[in-house]
Amino acid sequence: MILTPSALYHILANPTYRGGIRHKALVYENAHPAIVDQDTWDAVQSMLAGQSVDRPNTPRIAARQLLQGRIYDAAGEPMTPTFSSNNGHRYRYYASRQTLPGQASSHPAMRIAMGTVESFVTDQIAPRLENNFEPDLDLITRLRSAITRVTLKPDMVQIRVKAEAIATPQDLPLTQARRDEHEWDISFPIILKARNGAKMIEAPGAPKEAGRMDRTMVRAVAMAFDWAESLAKGELASVADIAAQGKFCKTHVAKLLPLAWLAPDLVELIIKGKQPAALTLHQLTAKPLPLDWDAQRVLFFSA
Repeated sequence: MILTPSALYHILANPTYRGGIRHKALVYENAHPAIVDQDTWDAVQSMLAGQSVDRPNTPRIAARQLLQGRIYDAAGEPMTPTFSSNNGHRYRYYASRQTLPGQASSHPAMRIAMGTVESFVTDQIAPRLENNFEPDLDLITRLRSAITRVTLKPDMVQIRVKAEAIATPQDLPLTQARRDEHEWDISFPIILKARNGAKMIEAPGAPKEAGRMDRTMVRAVAMAFDWAESLAKGELASVADIAAQGKFCKTHVAKLLPLAWLAPDLVELIIKGKQPAALTLHQLTAKPLPLDWDAQRVLFFSA
């Protein structure tokens, strides 16, 4: 079997090897034990980023993102890929110029997790792609080819796509879509919400519940309960013991273990897939879990 450069690129950029799981445009970090250590992963991603010919001065963060070079803030300024690190893990964002070191701007700055905005754009545009538009390519490549500009505003996401790439958006009000000879401009009203320190995009009238089981989240809760039971029985004595037995990173275990003390009704909602539509495992573990069950309900499940 001969691997093409494109196929090799997708293998090397697959987050599964560093312990992540990709769902659409989102990557859930620390979902399982990593196959490749972080230093090796970062070195490979830097090499991949260095092969980019259209934006050679972009920061070298992971593989090329869906909206890199295509996303702008409300003032029309480009939003730049950036990242922050916490306990050895990188969290990736698109940020307005004003939020970057040494940059200044007169308009309000915006910063949003890459996965959040890319997942929203994917969910809106992917179902509207013409079936015969570059059908032999993977979805992310097709979307990058179709989308020419995304403008993120506090109350709206405006997406510009090539006319030949998208079916006539009959399901959109005429005031939300405009077509010229070459492109569609489509505007989606949104509500930006903050939950547990992270911004989430919610479409007005969107379902409040996920409506399906998040297997990554369920698996994390199940493991946390197993670990807590082993600690209570004296079978294991510490987070280090849990990590050694399961060949996990100690930081990963320490973040997941508190899920064993989630309120029972919240656990039931997660198992049934009735958690909030925008809730992810990262948001569930990003900050210390309150021991008070009412505080947990307010933090994660309040409207």
